[in-house]
Amino acid sequence: MRSRRLMVLIALLLFFTYARVERVNCHYAWLEVNPDVVMQGGEFEIRYNISKFYMLPTGGIVVAGRQMREISISLEVPKGMNCTIERLDVSGNGSITKEINGLNIIVRASIDIGSLNLVARVQVPLDYEVGSYNIRVDATAREVDENGEEYYPVDYSTSDNIEIKTFGPIFSIRPEPKEVEPPHTVGIIVTIMHNEPVPPFEITNLTLKVIPPPPNKPEVIPLVDIFGRSFLRPGSSVKFPRPIYVEIDKKTAGGIREIRAELEFWVLGMKKVIEARTNITVIKTTNVNISAEVPSKVVNGSEPHLSLEVVNVGSCVAKNVIVLGDMSGEKSVVNVGNLEPGQFKDIELVLPVRGAGNETLLLKVYWNNEYPYEQVSNSLEFTVLVTKRGFNTKIALVIGFIGLVLAIGWLIGKKTIKRSAS
Repeated sequence: MRSRRLMVLIALLLFFTYARVERVNCHYAWLEVNPDVVMQGGEFEIRYNISKFYMLPTGGIVVAGRQMREISISLEVPKGMNCTIERLDVSGNGSITKEINGLNIIVRASIDIGSLNLVARVQVPLDYEVGSYNIRVDATAREVDENGEEYYPVDYSTSDNIEIKTFGPIFSIRPEPKEVEPPHTVGIIVTIMHNEPVPPFEITNLTLKVIPPPPNKPEVIPLVDIFGRSFLRPGSSVKFPRPIYVEIDKKTAGGIREIRAELEFWVLGMKKVIEARTNITVIKTTNVNISAEVPSKVVNGSEPHLSLEVVNVGSCVAKNVIVLGDMSGEKSVVNVGNLEPGQFKDIELVLPVRGAGNETLLLKVYWNNEYPYEQVSNSLEFTVLVTKRGFNTKIALVIGFIGLVLAIGWLIGKKTIKRSAS
């Protein structure tokens, strides 16, 4: 036993000999609230520590140069919470005395307080208001430096927060499937666990309400209808033997939509409601068809008027519908706008004709889906014979007639000039 103590002492001496030591004036103090989130009816622990030595993360050790002769500590917890001091451990040099009066503590040392570890436990009433609260430790010390000069008060006060949330079992929901294209039925897997860290109170009259995204209707299910009982004892858990089914109507907006569930129950005569949330992805896509009356032969340089029809053959709105005509590099665009499911529109496309021989006429319709909001398209292709502009008989007759009139006029004018000369 003596040899083991000797080895520990040698190890400490070697450590302090070779470790990088830094000196500061004051001791090191820190506060820990654990856990930092607790349910109504639960409890949490406060740990307040003071040390003359502390390790640096980068190696080495920090030592307080002054001696702490006395420290007064006062715990401050939110009104209505029940706090009790469980442990107070103090070590140091010289004789040490401790006084505890409720949540107030005074520690004195004849030479120096080396370390102090204070542990308190706090009970939260079941009806305590949900929110974030401040836990504070007020601490002031009297210290003496190596020259005998006294310092008072030296502040070692610190604080931390505790969050109080609604009492209730651990409650989760999961959708199956996670991605749907309405109309569709979604199954909700429900799990309820009344285990730690949930405070051990029996809960009764459990009722589940599943709320899908609008305009879909909620589903309300008393647990007695599924399990034959409506209570849950501490340490027990339930997983629904079958999903809770909710309908996703075709009017449901596309995108990532929330499904919310509320679990209502009673505990010690108090009604409580807790929530669980999950998401589903609602896919809203459609398809737009295009049809056209296209002549098999057109004349180069002409501008034929093409009659087209676009129709939304899907179950969702087609947004920003555009029709494009393309032949031999000549393009024409018509903006159609939005098309509701089943809606059609007749449009006219004027397309200048350039080229010769067999040319490909491409008709393409573009639109945006509601979700995912991406542009998609559908197309048709036609082969059209482009001919040169032919000889026009009517135009030739008109030109010939005009030429004849000009010739006759020229002859008559010539004869008139000769007569005048004679």
